[in-house]
Amino acid sequence: MKLADELIKQIESTEDAVRNTWNRGIKNNIGGLAQLEKIREEIVPLLRVTKNRIEQFRPDSAELQPVRRAMLEAVQFDFSSWIAINNAAAGDNWSTARALFERMEIDRDVYTRKLNAAIESLSIP
Repeated sequence: MKLADELIKQIESTEDAVRNTWNRGIKNNIGGLAQLEKIREEIVPLLRVTKNRIEQFRPDSAELQPVRRAMLEAVQFDFSSWIAINNAAAGDNWSTARALFERMEIDRDVYTRKLNAAIESLSIP
């Protein structure tokens, strides 16, 4: 359970770091290649590390399998979303990239709720 807790915290901190990196670039109006570089050099690598750690998490307990599955779905959603944002940005379509980011922020709630439900279903003594 300790590793699962660490991975959940890593997902949360990765989401925060990614969001802050993106918003910092938007706030500073860096746009263009500089913001695209942030996506490629900071955001996607952070997500990749988290995704790889979760993929390697193989709990023995059947009770933790839904938590692992929910973590994988959440991080895969983020990873896929950022690839789509990257592709829009690479095509110099910043309005689409921003819209995708805003949509991702809304849709992520579904995965957060699934993960919380899986955690709450654990029978902790």
